[in-house]
Amino acid sequence: MASRAVRGALIGAVASVVVLTGVPVPASASAQGAAKPIGRCDWPMWGQNAERPFADPCPTAITPQTAKDLQQIWFFNAKDTVTATPTIVDGVAYVGDWSGNFYAIDVKTGKHRWTYQAHVHGTVYAGQIVSSAAVADAKGVRTVYFGGGKTLYALRAEDGKLRWSVTRETESADWKRYVSENALKAQFMSGPDFVKWLEQAETLHKDLMAKGGLLKH
Repeated sequence: MASRAVRGALIGAVASVVVLTGVPVPASASAQGAAKPIGRCDWPMWGQNAERPFADPCPTAITPQTAKDLQQIWFFNAKDTVTATPTIVDGVAYVGDWSGNFYAIDVKTGKHRWTYQAHVHGTVYAGQIVSSAAVADAKGVRTVYFGGGKTLYALRAEDGKLRWSVTRETESADWKRYVSENALKAQFMSGPDFVKWLEQAETLHKDLMAKGGLLKH
């Protein structure tokens, strides 16, 4: 866990977006949904894609020689420490903080688009939200997936509305078995196969949780 001094330095620091003179910043997102596919140059999950290359596949003007010319153009103050890498899709950055607030931020302006307050669990490692989110188009709906405390959330990317959530204490035996059998396999999927896995998991989750009266909307 970060020391008190380091934690204080991290509080509120989501991202300082930087640009080179004359290099355009990605355009702000229009109304989302899933009108167009997630772009090749987006960063929809930790590591850029399921193969984890940790590299931008598109041309960039940023090099070791031009890095010195980068300038901060905005700064966003979160309510607590941010340790996750922001996920960026269609001009919007998605990231959560240790207090359980999850944010959607316009990467061009740094303006807040929406915030979702996750349930605060009493005993967690470091903070409520410590890891990166993933964005995918599931059944025609652009969805943001992230973990907070003991809960997995699926939010509508357009407005941050909860699609579903599942907490460790309320998982059914069938859901636990599915995750146990398929989670490791999903780590090695990419592209359409990974999206298909998300859709299958979402369908099964909804069916099982609805039968048990545990589905939260």
